[in-house]
Amino acid sequence: MRTRRGASRSRVYDPRQRWIAASIERERAPRWVVWWGVASRRAVPTWQGAAVAIVEGRDAGELWAAMNAVERRALGSADRGSGGGFGRDVR
Repeated sequence: MRTRRGASRSRVYDPRQRWIAASIERERAPRWVVWWGVASRRAVPTWQGAAVAIVEGRDAGELWAAMNAVERRALGSADRGSGGGFGRDVR
């Protein structure tokens, strides 16, 4: 299938990028839902009381780092007894 100006759709839906997104979601489920768009990489924490509603990254590395930062913050909140974390299952 072709898009405007003859560009191949395979460039837009790169199988490697889709594999990376699926891998991140598999690794982080059920704590995260990952959206991997043409120009965006986003993830939403699914635990109650998460400090953020959504994280973004320009690539897989940035997205992973942003997710880790939110999880570390949540773990720190749980250790202080504020109820903002999700327990000790952070990797």
